[in-house]
Amino acid sequence: MIDQVAFLTTEREHLFEMTRVLVRGMDLALFADPANPVQVVVNGSSSCGKKIIPDAAREVFFTDANVSFAGTPEYDEYWRGPCPSGQTGEIDFINNAWHGGYSQPFSRQKPWMDFLKQRQYGGINFVHNVTPYSYGLAGLDIYLSDYATSKLEEESSFLQAAFHRCGKAWKRYVVITVLDPRLQTSPSFQTALESLTVSARIGKTTPVFTKAASQAKHILQKLTGINIVDKAVPVFGQTIPRSLRPAP
Repeated sequence: MIDQVAFLTTEREHLFEMTRVLVRGMDLALFADPANPVQVVVNGSSSCGKKIIPDAAREVFFTDANVSFAGTPEYDEYWRGPCPSGQTGEIDFINNAWHGGYSQPFSRQKPWMDFLKQRQYGGINFVHNVTPYSYGLAGLDIYLSDYATSKLEEESSFLQAAFHRCGKAWKRYVVITVLDPRLQTSPSFQTALESLTVSARIGKTTPVFTKAASQAKHILQKLTGINIVDKAVPVFGQTIPRSLRPAP
């Protein structure tokens, strides 16, 4: 089982592609129950492209253009329409950082709690800028960092050299953590995760330090010119032979 993956993206379009892969990997049965949607928490650096994720999800979640919208754009959004399961599905989004300006009179302290009550159909909730793992909210936690605005010490140890040498304006460090047992045990979703990070698998608490991981890192450095230290962090879309991937 893969419960966390991490990788670098170098293009804005990579965030769209990443999201499409994740949503397509979700079992259609997950979208049937309005009381138990997939909960996606998105955090990260300011203005690093987090809103791309729910926007890209809609592209593959809805099957035609007959989609209704309610809410306030960029604050709280409710999109409803036909989804691949053949039923009406729903993708909802809230930016928890605003604490006001929503289409409904939400609590200023925890607006996301009132937001969750607005759902009518099964689907996916995207809750942005709320402490990850808190309140048992996140089923899928996505963290984005452009490093330039990130102060996390744990990143600086191995991302500084990679980011500076990458030379791409849209370079992002992405960490995806799977907390929903339905996604952890889903073969299709696990395959989707593996396809996103082809050279490294990183556990929730212990990074993988193996001979294979070291070899994968060495190849990445040669192919991309990026000096990746401490962890084998793959670049999005980089093809590494399966024989060099670390064991799960």
